[in-house]
Order: sequence, then structure tokens, then C-alpha cells
Amino acid sequence: MRILDRYIVKEFLVFFATSLFATGFLFVLIEFLQKAARDGFSIALMRYFLFLLPSILYQMLPLAALLGTLITLALFARTHEIVAMQALGMGPLRLSSLFLASLFFLMTASFFLSDFFIPPTTKKARLIYHREVKRQTDYAIFKTNRIWYRSAEGIYNIALLHPEKNVMEGLTLYQFNDQFQLVQEIRAKQATYHQGSWHIRDGIRTTFSADGFPVIEHFDEIALAIQETPEDLKKFEKNIDALTFEQLRHYIRKNKRAGFETLRHEVNLHAKISYPFAALLMSLLGIPFAARRSRKGSVAVSIGIGLALAFVYWLSFNFGVSLGYSGHLPPWLAAWVANLLFASGGFALLMKKGS
Repeated sequence: MRILDRYIVKEFLVFFATSLFATGFLFVLIEFLQKAARDGFSIALMRYFLFLLPSILYQMLPLAALLGTLITLALFARTHEIVAMQALGMGPLRLSSLFLASLFFLMTASFFLSDFFIPPTTKKARLIYHREVKRQTDYAIFKTNRIWYRSAEGIYNIALLHPEKNVMEGLTLYQFNDQFQLVQEIRAKQATYHQGSWHIRDGIRTTFSADGFPVIEHFDEIALAIQETPEDLKKFEKNIDALTFEQLRHYIRKNKRAGFETLRHEVNLHAKISYPFAALLMSLLGIPFAARRSRKGSVAVSIGIGLALAFVYWLSFNFGVSLGYSGHLPPWLAAWVANLLFASGGFALLMKKGS
């Protein structure tokens, strides 16, 4: 039986890897053509996608797991190998356990590897795109603790961004003269965008005179001419996605202690844990669908089923996350609701098939 187990696992891993690189290649090709048409073809654009590749492959893992499962079982059914396995006493549950055990080890490894490789490569990819492809020399740099950004008004230091709410929290603005001497420093707990300008609340303004003596002024609210709009700041918020799991957790704790809202980032933190399990659950749901296909069921039909199931999963996952962002679901439930639904459906179908 061990020989048969190794054969099944080997066939599945081959089709899983093939599906992973095929879907990743198609995704990169489509994105590359779109960006090349908009920004022009360049070596920098190619380097951007090279560094972005680990992140893309990680995103394709659930779809690759589902397609690998469906294609493997479809080919087994077409060559009567399923019948032979059943004659040897291998039922649906035993067959399913081989797929799921293989994916469990793969997804566990992918979680730790992704936390090690994806953050630095994603940061590098975005730096290349904005500075070399888009020629945006003022592109923001995100550290573990804050965001640094330079514009015509000066240098911004931002603790937390909420572009969807038109809000910045923990803002510090350094303004300089032509000789790059610090002339004013503004610290504020919150800045809100309203009617075309930023309104800064609960802060301190320090003005440095030519003789070096600072003048400190406390204020409840002032309007500040900052050319960046909340829409402009959205690209900076994406940098937080490139933090490792531990960095993101530290970022959330620090900002919660400071009294800032971190709901959106808490949802993303739980999503970092739930996402690797998506591949396992997609395969779990795909096994009963593949088992229902007769010998006439082609690989193309299996791929179509896989794409349809993947589409439903992405809708469910994004819907759950959006409910978490809006506060209608706790962060952990928002990140896991799609997995819980698919796990329930997969186990129910598998138990029915195995009974």
C-alpha cells in the first residue's frame, strides 16, 4: 500500500506544481501586458515582476491546490485507476487523506517561507515600480514603526493611515527652509481630510526662529495646506502588507497602546494565518466534486469546476474581510468565515461520499 500511496502523492504534487506555475505565469503575463501598455516596456518593469513573483505564487496556492486535486482525480478516473484503488480497498476517505496530508505539510512550509521571503521581495518590487517605472522619487518608505514621506511641504512622519476614512493618526510634519534648516515642527494626534484640506487636531506647533529659540504653541484644530489627498495616501498603506507576521503584530500592539484604531490591520493579521488553510480546504471541497465525475468527465471540465469554486471562495473571503473592516464581524471571524463555510461544505460532501 505504501507504493500506491507514494504514487498518488507524487502524481498530485506534479499536477499541483504545474497548476501553480501555470496560474502564476498567466497572472504575471496579464498584469505585465497591462502595465506595459500603461507605463511602457522596460527592464525595470521586468525586475518589478521578478521580485513580485514569490507573492503572486503564494496567492495562487489555493487555486493550484484545487486544480491539482481535480486534475489528478479526473485523470485517475479516466484511466480506471480509481476503480483499481477501490478494488484494493482504498476508499474515498483514505484517498482524500493523502491529498490533505500532502497539502498540510506544503501549506505549513509555505506560511513560514512566505513570512521570510515575501516581505523583502514585495518591498523591493514596489520600490522598483514607483521609483524606476513610475519615476516617483517621493515614494514613501515604511518602517516597522512609522511611515516616512517627503513632499513639497516637508517631511511627514505618520504612525497610522486610514485612507478609507480620510484620517491620519500620529502625524508629525517637519518643514524646512531653502537651506534645509528646520523652521517648524507640527505634532498632532489626528488629521482629517475635509472639503479639500487637512484639519489637524490636538497638537503642538514648534516654530524655530533664526536665533535658535523655539516658540511652542498648543492648538485644538488648524487647517494645513497639504497637497496629498486620501486617494494619494492609499499607495502608502499598501506597504503595511509587506510586513512579516511578527512585525504586523508589533505594529498593531504599539498603535493600540497609543490609542489608535487598528481594526483593519487586526483583520489582516488573522488573514495571514487563515490564508494558508484555504489551499487545504479548497482541495477538501474539490475531492467530492471530482469523485462525482464519470469517465466521460474531461480535464477541461475539472478545470472549469475548479475556477468556479475558486471564484466563490474569493467572493466569500473578501466579503468576510470587508465585514471585518467595517466592524460588523470580529477580526478573527472575518478572516476565517470563508474557511469555515468551505470546511463545513467539504466535510459534509466527503462524509456523504464516504458513507
